[in-house]
Amino acid sequence: ATGVAPLDAAFATMKGRSGLIVDVRINYGGDDEIALALAGLIADRDRPGFIKCTRDGAGFTPAQETRVRRRPNAFDGPVVVLSSPHNVSSGENFAMMAKSFPNVVLVGDRTASVHSDVLQKRLPNGWKIGISNEAFVAPDGSMYETVGVAPDVLVPYYPEAVKESGVDPLLEKALDLLGSSHFAALSAAVKRGPMGRASPCPQQR
Repeated sequence: ATGVAPLDAAFATMKGRSGLIVDVRINYGGDDEIALALAGLIADRDRPGFIKCTRDGAGFTPAQETRVRRRPNAFDGPVVVLSSPHNVSSGENFAMMAKSFPNVVLVGDRTASVHSDVLQKRLPNGWKIGISNEAFVAPDGSMYETVGVAPDVLVPYYPEAVKESGVDPLLEKALDLLGSSHFAALSAAVKRGPMGRASPCPQQR
């Protein structure tokens, strides 16, 4: 895909770097293909992506499963992903997937918790409405819609305070973590079990 090519080209320049910070703190969503490609650029191997199902009357459609495919230019070292409540939709789907990777630590605050694509409808009076009608389920088997993807290391993000002070606590924490000789042990220690809601999608394996 055209939108993926710049990511591949950028990651081709990362070979040999000791660590990587991926900043998705202010990300208002877009294309899940991009989210999957970016996840594939920090994945240590092919891994589960997300499961998606759509509301159908009183129930949901059968689950559709995606996989994160490790890309040729994937980064092999430790990664810190920065996230916040300003990270929405496909951006938080990326954070949701990356959180499960053993080489990744998620730093910041909970994501916006609005994962679903928007179903557009027009009412008889001409008004347009948008409906959240999908469930996105994380590799840990739970859904983070209305809950948000929790960070591994909590550092609240206040954009205006960062702008005024010139000090970015999330970036400082990321650099501190990447500079530690115990990053792998820390990453393993902060990985927790499911912290979201029960999945409504049927026929999950």
